[in-house]
Amino acid sequence: MKRKIELFVAGLALAGVGTVISTGRLAAYQAPSHTITIIDEDMRTQYETPEVYLNEFLDANDIELSDYDVIYPSLDTELQDGMRITIERWNPQVEIILNGKSETIQTQEYMVADLLRSEEIVLKENDQINVALNEIIKDGMEIEINTYETGRKIVEMPVPFTTEIHKTTSLPEGSSEIISDGAEGVKRQTIEVVYFGGKVKEEILLSTEIVEQPRPQVIVEGSAVEQVYIPAPTPEPVYIPQPTQPKQPTQQVNSGKTITWGGKTYEYTQKLNMEATAYTHQPGDRWYNKTASGMPTFVGMVAVDRDQISLGTVLYVEDYGIAIAGDVGGAIDWNDIDLYFNSTSEVYNFGRQYKNVYILKDQSIDVQALRGA
Repeated sequence: MKRKIELFVAGLALAGVGTVISTGRLAAYQAPSHTITIIDEDMRTQYETPEVYLNEFLDANDIELSDYDVIYPSLDTELQDGMRITIERWNPQVEIILNGKSETIQTQEYMVADLLRSEEIVLKENDQINVALNEIIKDGMEIEINTYETGRKIVEMPVPFTTEIHKTTSLPEGSSEIISDGAEGVKRQTIEVVYFGGKVKEEILLSTEIVEQPRPQVIVEGSAVEQVYIPAPTPEPVYIPQPTQPKQPTQQVNSGKTITWGGKTYEYTQKLNMEATAYTHQPGDRWYNKTASGMPTFVGMVAVDRDQISLGTVLYVEDYGIAIAGDVGGAIDWNDIDLYFNSTSEVYNFGRQYKNVYILKDQSIDVQALRGA
């Protein structure tokens, strides 16, 4: 501590002072000390100090204040015996709720932005926070943050097998026999999962791969006439036909990553084996010439499950030609595809079949113009 000391020598005159003390002894004088009490949060401490001002006392006793701490009385106050000095430390308690997970912390940061930086929380463009970044932190503040995150998952699903029925004269009429048991195939889907606030907001199909082809069940039935019969399910309701569709160009599928249709070769990026049905439209119906994509109906327009194939995707469908996924339907589920025809007779003749569907590499093809619609 700093101390002020004055010396007096008996019988001697100090230089420049001219005062003589006759006590016959050497004496030291010390300024009177003060008894003060410091209340720092929950800690109460008593000091004996000769310091005159509060800021001097703090310096002498290494009591530090942060920029946001509050002290009463002010630092330039002259100390008095018995004085009580109160320090309120800046150390608010804050609850951070990040994507549904809550954590309560104490911080010495002053603004919300400073707190996020110290906690290494980085907000992206579409993330949400319930307070302003420049808001001053208050004790008991609740800060809720919801962020967008993405991940991927792999899902394997069964592919149903079909049943082939063959007529034979080697069995009595009316009897049947299973020649080969059917077996389901396996398809693997890669799905991007979008989370918001820790919950799944959206799942986006990235790719589908048939990792194991289904094996059909083969049944033979006794008959008076030898034949092979593969039944087609009853077609869905259709509408009044439009003019008969024109003859389609010849097609060829190569063993590589290309297909040839109409004398032109197209590259493809993915091959799917899908269950195909057919449909047409009836003039006067509210859905006449309307599709989910806003395009008109024409031969080359197909309906898909948009979770499997995105609308606007350019395709090649086996025995149907270049097409565009431009429509949806209530009966279209995942691996289904519905092909548009101009007439009811074509729809009935088509029935239900499995077709290879190729997603073309060139997605800029004007399918409507190519199909002459």
